[in-house]
Amino acid sequence: MFTLRTKRLLLRDLVPGDVPRLHPFFSDRRVTRYMDFVRTRKLRQTGAWVKRAIRHNRKWPRFAYSLAVVSKKDRSVVGWIGFGQTDKRKRHLGERDFGFAFRRDCWGKGYGTESLRAITRFIFGTLKGKSFWGEHSLANPASGRVMRKCGFRRMTPPVRGIRVRSAGYLLTRARAAGAGLAATRLAGRRRARASARPRGD
Repeated sequence: MFTLRTKRLLLRDLVPGDVPRLHPFFSDRRVTRYMDFVRTRKLRQTGAWVKRAIRHNRKWPRFAYSLAVVSKKDRSVVGWIGFGQTDKRKRHLGERDFGFAFRRDCWGKGYGTESLRAITRFIFGTLKGKSFWGEHSLANPASGRVMRKCGFRRMTPPVRGIRVRSAGYLLTRARAAGAGLAATRLAGRRRARASARPRGD
């Protein structure tokens, strides 16, 4: 199982048992207001979403990393984060992109920043990535603050491929190295092998 470790968190591959752990915040409209890619209404929809994510995670060469964010303190799932190769239509924005969602009771604890730093280290340190990008709704500035804390810089608008009411952020390999985000630690018995073709769905 692919796992990344931080001071407080474990980021690991999704498993079928995560469905009831993810559903409470996947179905929370305040959590997914700006993130329709994880928005569900019924438990069976969350189940189908997790099943697809696991199927993509298992492909080799690996192109998708859809991970549960687990608290080391009590082993509860506090969020989800996913990353991988950018869709061909937006490849000009950056090599890889990401998304994340956290339980509402876990907001303001720095879990988003801690998780994003972990995958950034993996992308630039292990996968030898060249660029990493993300976007957020202008109505959701908290996501922009997370990206800035991790060294991302806002793209100068207008940017082809970024929605009108959104902001795009980019992190290059050179900037990641300067910020000390070019190395990673992998947890677990089996060290995850880096794929030449990661991609996010």
